[in-house]
Amino acid sequence: QINYPYPAVRDAIASAIGSNVAVIAAAGNDASSGNVFVYPCYEIPFTAWPANYPGVIGVSGSEQSGDFVDGWNYNPPGVDLIDVNAPGRTDANEGLISTALNNGYVKFSGTSFSSPQVAALAGLIKTFDPDMPPSQVEQILKDNADKIGQYPYTNGHNNYFGYGRIN
Repeated sequence: QINYPYPAVRDAIASAIGSNVAVIAAAGNDASSGNVFVYPCYEIPFTAWPANYPGVIGVSGSEQSGDFVDGWNYNPPGVDLIDVNAPGRTDANEGLISTALNNGYVKFSGTSFSSPQVAALAGLIKTFDPDMPPSQVEQILKDNADKIGQYPYTNGHNNYFGYGRIN
C-alpha cells in the first residue's frame, strides 16, 4: 500500500538509527499531476515514507545542471521530507548510466539514483568517526551542501533541495 506508515518499517528504521546507523531514503518521483496517489480519499503528491520518518535523511533529485526535476517529490506545506539533494539525471532527456543484468548498461533517472550518492557520502563521513551519531552525519551533509537551483533558500533551506545539493 502506498503512503502507509508501516509500523514494522518504522520500528526497523528507529532501531537502526538507535544503533548509530545513518538511514537515507529517496523522496520519490510521484509529484506530477498525472501520477498522484489517492489514499484513502486525499490526493497525496509525495511519497512520505520512509523518507519522512524521524531521523531519516530524505533525498530529492535534480538534473546535472542543478535544476529541480518537475514531477519529482518536494516538501509540500507542513511536511519535512527533503533534507538534501543529489543529481538524479543528467538532463531532461537522459538518465544516469547504471549496470543492468544481461544488458551491459542502461540509463535510469529518479531519486532512487540520488539517494545512493548521499549514502556513499554519509559512509565516507562516518569513516572519520565510526561512532558519530546519525544526527551529526545529517548535520554535516546539510552544513556543507551547495545552495543551488532555481528556488530561493529561507534560513538555508527550501522545499525542493532541502539544505542544498551534497558536496
